[in-house]
Amino acid sequence: MKHTPQYVHDYYFTNINPETLKKRIKNAQLILKGLKFDAIAFSGMSGALLGPPLALKMGKSLIMVRKPHSGSHSRKRVEGDMAAHTYIIVDDFQDTGKTARYIKESVAEFSSEAKLLGSI
Repeated sequence: MKHTPQYVHDYYFTNINPETLKKRIKNAQLILKGLKFDAIAFSGMSGALLGPPLALKMGKSLIMVRKPHSGSHSRKRVEGDMAAHTYIIVDDFQDTGKTARYIKESVAEFSSEAKLLGSI
């Protein structure tokens, strides 16, 4: 018997649907096409759903910023490409922009050379 997924999601987890995720990655690729940058920075589940597949598609490295008090197994708040000169932030921007500010501040501490070019 063939499995037919029935997705249950909240506001930003519409990305959990593979067809929606593919469309968002394709659209993000088109938007970022002319921009020269080294890495994609992200945080949380919403960023993790889009950031890594987009980075793979575009041949970019990753900078992962853990949310405060995430209960993670890692002792590091930021992991990824410390040598990146430029990066963009992938975020859902559903609330106050607090996550994007946190990512920017965290990456600045992680690598003082990395410059934020924008966000999507």
